[in-house]
Amino acid sequence: NPDFRIIFNTQNGIFSSYQYHGHELIKEGLRPNFWRPVTDNDLGNGLQQRCEIWKNAGDSAKLKDIKIKRVSAQQVNIHTELALPVPGATCIVDYQILGNGEMKVHFELLTRNDSLPEIPRIGMRMILQPALDSLTWLGRGPHENYWDRKAAAAVDLYKSSVEAQYYPYNRAQETGNKTDVRWMALHDNAGTGLMAIGHPLLSVCALHFDMHKLDYVPLKNIHGGSITNDDLIWWDIDFKQMGLGGDNSWGAKTHAEYTLPAKNYQYDFVLRPISANDSLIETSKEEYY
Repeated sequence: NPDFRIIFNTQNGIFSSYQYHGHELIKEGLRPNFWRPVTDNDLGNGLQQRCEIWKNAGDSAKLKDIKIKRVSAQQVNIHTELALPVPGATCIVDYQILGNGEMKVHFELLTRNDSLPEIPRIGMRMILQPALDSLTWLGRGPHENYWDRKAAAAVDLYKSSVEAQYYPYNRAQETGNKTDVRWMALHDNAGTGLMAIGHPLLSVCALHFDMHKLDYVPLKNIHGGSITNDDLIWWDIDFKQMGLGGDNSWGAKTHAEYTLPAKNYQYDFVLRPISANDSLIETSKEEYY
């Protein structure tokens, strides 16, 4: 309609454009993501080898089925089923696109293989335009925090920049995550952008570069301080990421209660476009269209 435009690629099931009041907000739409750049603790317990089957599962997902249904003049439903390069694993993503430009997302991971290793991360990621580098969220912060490392991070309303979310560890690795996030908004200097609202809570991270840069490369120590910004914003909108562990860094695994064993998972969130005239707090409270 005159306010927004969303374009889906029916060859891969991913939306390729999300425009709001004439502004293109994305570079690439939502894609499943099951990996995190391995931490020093992960390397110590061999996660990079044990869980490697999940590393490229999201990037390599293939569209098995897509169904498009116009429910009304104000709603279009899109159902996608993705085959993962993981034996016995399938991903289903349902989108409800509403007349106000809002997109409701329902994500399911279905696994039917008891021999699969734990999953480092369960969620979706998307690539935004680089101008959307102002960050506001209601959740734990202001520093990075994780499932088993969040007691010192209070739930509050925080404002920052995307660039400030990165911490340059000596060896480039996972960084910047936020837990128990009610909502997070990324916007440009004029206030135009996107808000993700969890139902109920999300694990979220936004960085100013392609997160593949942080991946571990054997026999090559990539220093965190060598990572430079790209012409994009990488945004993880997750159900959850496994804990960091840390009883020691030479073999101890993350405690079982903070891991994601291979089983069925599902979660929901809403993408809501925002503009300069919107109050983020009030917009986050709005009922579904």
